[in-house]
Amino acid sequence: MPWLGIRRSEPKESPEYWSLRLNEARKELWKRDLDKASKLFSKIADDLKAVKPKTLQDEILLTKAETKLGLWAVNYLQNPDHRNGYKEIFDSIKPNPKHWMFVARVMGLNWDGHPDALLVFQELLKQKPTTKNAQAVLSLLKRVDYSIEAVNLLKIVVELLPEDLETTGWYCRWAIRAKLLDDTDHLSRRILKQEPNHQIANQCLGYLAEMQKNWIEAVQYYQKCREWIRIAVCHNHIGNYRDALQALGSVDEKQRNS
Repeated sequence: MPWLGIRRSEPKESPEYWSLRLNEARKELWKRDLDKASKLFSKIADDLKAVKPKTLQDEILLTKAETKLGLWAVNYLQNPDHRNGYKEIFDSIKPNPKHWMFVARVMGLNWDGHPDALLVFQELLKQKPTTKNAQAVLSLLKRVDYSIEAVNLLKIVVELLPEDLETTGWYCRWAIRAKLLDDTDHLSRRILKQEPNHQIANQCLGYLAEMQKNWIEAVQYYQKCREWIRIAVCHNHIGNYRDALQALGSVDEKQRNS
């Protein structure tokens, strides 16, 4: 039975022949029909054994590597602990953006937030820095806890989505935790140029000013985001005890009891 969409006359040495077969197997992979995808990739791998590359640069070598990637994907989707199996395959070729896209898309099927997976998404955005890819990665990041890998990935997303003030503010907070204070300062000020009363940006700049013991500057930022406790602390440091007490009086009951 001929492969769907593949002409009987297409020579097996032709890259187009194998590309069509790989695409059929990938369609099943994206549908998460892993049994069918596994059979298709395995059949391709078996058939490729009879095809000898003519040179070290022969396209057939790349086809064999892409078939192995398909089999890795099936294995990974069945057991995410095998997420790094693609690396050995990449060592045998010079991976291009298409290959990074494939690995990232496979890991995206599992919403994989493991640090090793985040490095894959980071490489994808370096290879293919598009708004669409950044938005897809952002959707995954929203499910991920703080880590230095997540911080580095979020930074790239922010660079690709500069108008997304909410995400930029989120990065500013994480950047403080990662001690990337220059990033926090620069991006918080960029936010305030568009939205002067932005809660997180004012909190971040108030925190930076407070850490530098610039108490008056810190108060100015904290007032915009109504951080009464921090305002009281700053006033206390410069001896403005009456203003400190007044600020404490503005703290809502829920905060007082927390």
